[in-house]
Amino acid sequence: VRAGVVYNEMRGSYSTPSRIYQQKLKETLYPDSATRFDIGGKPSEIPKATIETLRKHHDTYYNPVNALFFFYGSFPVEEVFTKVSEVIDPMNAAEPMNSTDKYIMKPWAEPRTADIEAPADDKIPIEEQYKVSIAWALDFQIVNDGLISDLDSLVWILANKDNSPFYKALLETGLAKD
Repeated sequence: VRAGVVYNEMRGSYSTPSRIYQQKLKETLYPDSATRFDIGGKPSEIPKATIETLRKHHDTYYNPVNALFFFYGSFPVEEVFTKVSEVIDPMNAAEPMNSTDKYIMKPWAEPRTADIEAPADDKIPIEEQYKVSIAWALDFQIVNDGLISDLDSLVWILANKDNSPFYKALLETGLAKD
């Protein structure tokens, strides 16, 4: 019997066609990047973990050296940084997790396609159960957090709501209902 909080949560997560689709799309778009991985782990891979591999992973990555700290409020910032430095500076970590090298991909030579299969949803007629996505991978690294946020907002405004221009235009073609 396989059980456990993470395992059961990930099994539940992978029970929806949309979730399976999203993960496969990430694997297709980012084949050479850490972005392709599922943070919680694929249910089929979780039982393969051993206590030794978990300990090694934990010792390597679960270290305050690899943490990002966010502070909010009115307090003496220099005192906080001094305390954090006192605790973290003596620690060692194999490699910072937030190293941008893990997210660099080789440019594609040509467009790619992927056919993604997922279980059918019994609440929707089978002839209506398909998705089509068009995605672009930029051939340069964006390191400006403001630009990333701006691009994310632009996509949200143009495509992610029922009244968004791109969303409405796509529905008007008759290719999809949603």
